[in-house]
Amino acid sequence: MELYSRRGMELSGGEQQRAALARLLAVKPILLILDEPFSAQDVESQVNLVKLFKKLNKEFYLTMICISHDLRILRNLTSRVIILKDGEIVESGITNEVFNNPQKDYTKFLLSAESLNLSYEEIKNK
Repeated sequence: MELYSRRGMELSGGEQQRAALARLLAVKPILLILDEPFSAQDVESQVNLVKLFKKLNKEFYLTMICISHDLRILRNLTSRVIILKDGEIVESGITNEVFNNPQKDYTKFLLSAESLNLSYEEIKNK
């Protein structure tokens, strides 16, 4: 069945996210705020979205603010990063500099926990 002939409730979570993104891009925004855009996506879709966002940024000078817990994706997508904890800025700067030489303990924790896939509380209590 073709995607365009399906109703919204017949789409997967990832398909719904991509359809919402297409609707947003149709109005040619200058700023796009993305809140966990990769959460319902499989790995292949995540890679494709990163490529799309980079292309949009480059070709249309589209500024994006991406809110994500996935540091792997942020490494590949962003030029600047802000690390937040409890609504407060912990650390900010050029993505590669922050991720390669974190200055704050919380940033170091996030980077070390990245491959463990454990919550802050789980690691803190071990």
